[in-house]
Amino acid sequence: MSDHSPAPTPTNRRAQLRGAIVRPTLTTALLLVLYFSVPLDNVNNPRSWLLLVGAICVFGAVTTWQFRRILRSRYPVPQAVETIATVLPLYLLGFSIMYYLMAAMNPGSFSAGLSRMASLYFTVTVFSTVGFGDILAVSDTGRAVVTTQMITNLVLLSIGGKLLYGAIERSRKRREPTDPV
Repeated sequence: MSDHSPAPTPTNRRAQLRGAIVRPTLTTALLLVLYFSVPLDNVNNPRSWLLLVGAICVFGAVTTWQFRRILRSRYPVPQAVETIATVLPLYLLGFSIMYYLMAAMNPGSFSAGLSRMASLYFTVTVFSTVGFGDILAVSDTGRAVVTTQMITNLVLLSIGGKLLYGAIERSRKRREPTDPV
């Protein structure tokens, strides 16, 4: 199926690019405000764990929705950038919530106490493979979750990158006129 709409104008492209920057920036800001403001002080409160489960569900739903947007987009590359900029903060904040709750339940899980900022910092150092060594998982449960994050990081980067590239290519091919042979 080819797209016979008029060629995109520079104004349309700029508006699309602006949206691909503004929407994820606002989404990330909102997620950070929620992360730092939603009460997580009582780990025995099911609400804290429901927040974590909710973050996982939102991550899956947003990821699926964003990939569909790439497939339907007239401009798949900016849409892919928006997808990365939206999905990555959700992913990182999900692990940050997990580490924060683990540290609150069992302060011996990590080599240092974890505030929300320290949890986010630790999550990003694990994701980026920097691993400064100032915070370490010392319990078996902590190490298991960190190992899970490391494996998930690899899957997210490799398979996620492949899927993202495939969605961009599929969207581009959908827009190309077909050969009338």
